[in-house]
Amino acid sequence: MSTDPDQIREEIRVTRDNLERAIDLLDRQRPKPGDEDLRGFEWRHLWQLCQSDVKVTFPDADAHHPAFSPDGRWLAYGGDRIVIRELPSQAVVKTIPIAATTPAFSPDGNWFCLQKAREVTVWETRTLRQMGRPIVSTSDGDVVQMGLDGGRIYLGSVSGDTRTFDVASGREIDSLPGHHGPVTALALSRGGRLFASAGLDQTVRIRELVSGRSLSDLPIPGDRIHTLSFSPDGSLLAGSITPEDRVVVWDVTRRSQRSVLAGHKGLIPGLNFSPDGSMLASASWDGTARLWNTASGQLIASLRAQLLGVNSVDFTQDGRRLAAGTGDGFIKLWNLENLQEVLTLRGAGGVGIVRFLSGDETLVGASPEAIELWVAPSLGAISRKEHLRAEEAVVSRR
Repeated sequence: MSTDPDQIREEIRVTRDNLERAIDLLDRQRPKPGDEDLRGFEWRHLWQLCQSDVKVTFPDADAHHPAFSPDGRWLAYGGDRIVIRELPSQAVVKTIPIAATTPAFSPDGNWFCLQKAREVTVWETRTLRQMGRPIVSTSDGDVVQMGLDGGRIYLGSVSGDTRTFDVASGREIDSLPGHHGPVTALALSRGGRLFASAGLDQTVRIRELVSGRSLSDLPIPGDRIHTLSFSPDGSLLAGSITPEDRVVVWDVTRRSQRSVLAGHKGLIPGLNFSPDGSMLASASWDGTARLWNTASGQLIASLRAQLLGVNSVDFTQDGRRLAAGTGDGFIKLWNLENLQEVLTLRGAGGVGIVRFLSGDETLVGASPEAIELWVAPSLGAISRKEHLRAEEAVVSRR
């Protein structure tokens, strides 16, 4: 294969939409043992260009509280207005003049809702038209938490109760037993079978939605819950406790506490189970992301991110990579097969949300300054990069 820089550049230009192909072209130019290294500045510059550059950036001043549809096709965000983008084209498909604070998509992606204070409007994703009249919570005080399943909206209020509304009719159909104090966190299991709420009364309540049956009231081993998260199969529920900076894991089936995970030294705003439920990742303002074994409760690894804390964590669908978004504007990526950090991306501002989309090919970082989409390196690209590092380490020791 030619080592001419112009030819290499042209081949990379042709394959610019296939990152793995571009990296492969450059990899072929590496000299074999004993051969002369003919690579110059041009090769090294092109190699740097292939290392997970920003795919697209949305620097909107109103890019707050972003929400993504389950299939990764739609992005909604807003502040003084709501903007809906179609991600493959990045085009703005609708602007809604509603100063909503919280957009959210239903688990099936067929509709999304916009919430502000005590009012929620529901919109059909396919037509981008509003469905019926606004839903208004009858609770005393504003809505502080919102949950969605295929056909219902759950609104937890400052007063402590949680009310259920039917999306099609907009009618209130149930009122879940209230907490003695504000609701601090809500969670729905995948598929919407189970619903959990945490309140300042130091209890977590789990309810089966189809039957309406209350499964259990679980005591919180601490002051209050900041974040709740179900495992993919709904058998486990995790909650971060503040100000104790611990994580509690409950066995939903047995209605009992399984373990308390200690070690963080700061608020824990993010929890996420691996796709098979065998691991739990926790994001903390102490600057680390921690991996826990859910069966034993043992710490697998403490992954150092940055000084200003970690806000969010997300696994790839195969559970082999973990991303973390930090308060000082970085996105870190680890290979969980060897627990090695493989990538650091610099965002436009403090990253509050990080998420994999489009079959793990796209990595999203959201900050108050912008929403950024990055090319996520594949396991193949990661392996090549680790192999290169190993080669460079051998050369440096000679």
